[in-house]
Amino acid sequence: MLRYPNEKTSLYYHPILSVPSLVLNSISECYHFNNENIGAMKNLFCLVTFLITSIAFSQSKQQENTLQISIVEKSDAPLSHQVHNYTYTVTNNSSKNIQYTITTKQITCKEKYSEMSVKALTSSFNKATNIHVNARSSKPFIIEMKRNNLTKLDTWSCVQINAIDNNGVPISNTVTLSQFTPDTRNFQ
Repeated sequence: MLRYPNEKTSLYYHPILSVPSLVLNSISECYHFNNENIGAMKNLFCLVTFLITSIAFSQSKQQENTLQISIVEKSDAPLSHQVHNYTYTVTNNSSKNIQYTITTKQITCKEKYSEMSVKALTSSFNKATNIHVNARSSKPFIIEMKRNNLTKLDTWSCVQINAIDNNGVPISNTVTLSQFTPDTRNFQ
């Protein structure tokens, strides 16, 4: 039996089964009472409770990253160029069709940091929102990073990219894209 000191309301996870030990404790207590021949109904109740809990926890873990984002092609433009396009792909690892939106978030990543204009676009250069991807297939998308008037030279711009569902919940891994903006006056 998994017991922790003063564990009445604390929620600890079993290291191997990935279910709360509080659930395992209650199941093992039920099993202990079954050994005293309390009844078959208690045994059945404990088994059903354990199965429902296991299924619920396994499904929530599987839905976390049903989409996988990976880079396909980096920008070929010179660093001094105003616009850089990066091609990524979203792979649906599930057995269901999924609707998603690509989101970007600028983050501080280096000592010298500056923001750029960032757009997530489909392969036909439309905004990457409400996109459908079939089960076990992939779709490309483009991240466009454009230097604007506020972008400082000789700095880095970094963006986190992921896919979210219609409720705004992340359903993919997060990828970080870094882009350097050089000061062309320093070129020799």
